[in-house]
This record gives sequence, C-alpha cells and structure tokens, in this order.
Amino acid sequence: MGMMRTVKLIEKLAGIFKEEPERILRNAIKSLVELQLQKIRAEKMSLTAKYSRYGVRSFRDLMSLVEKGILSDVDIHDDLIRLDYLESREKELTEFLRKLQ
Repeated sequence: MGMMRTVKLIEKLAGIFKEEPERILRNAIKSLVELQLQKIRAEKMSLTAKYSRYGVRSFRDLMSLVEKGILSDVDIHDDLIRLDYLESREKELTEFLRKLQ
C-alpha cells in the first residue's frame, strides 16, 4: 500500500472517529506495540514454564542454574538464546511504548 493511500485511510478514520489523524496513528502504533509485547510475554511464559520447578522467570534465573551446574548450557542452549532475545525485545518495545506516551 502506498504512503498516500495510507495517509488517506488515516484521514478517513480520523473523520469517522472525530479524532486528529496524528492521534489515530499514535493509537494504532501503540496498539501494534502492545500486541507484540503480549506475544513476547506469552512466549516467555511458555518458555520459562519448562523450568518452573526451578522457579525460573527470566534469562538471569536460567543462566544462574547453568552457572551453579544444575542445568547444562548444552542441553538448554536454544532456550537460553531465545529467552535472552525475548527479554531484549521486550525491553526495547517497552521503552518505545514509554516514549510514545
């Protein structure tokens, strides 16, 4: 979709909602970021649930178990990498959302 068409759609929505186009766009962006955060948090919960018996809630918790020799980093390497990525992405999007407010 071209930029001009997108602008026209936003302007049309602004008329329907009786809002400024900038507010419509800001709210759309906010909703998109919040949706992505929900997905990230759901995946984090699913991932950490695998280690619930150890009380894992974060990358740091999981890494601590590796450092203590309770879990092998070879066995949980993929989960460590994925959890680290998810937490980094969550932090990035949370900061973006904070600035958007």
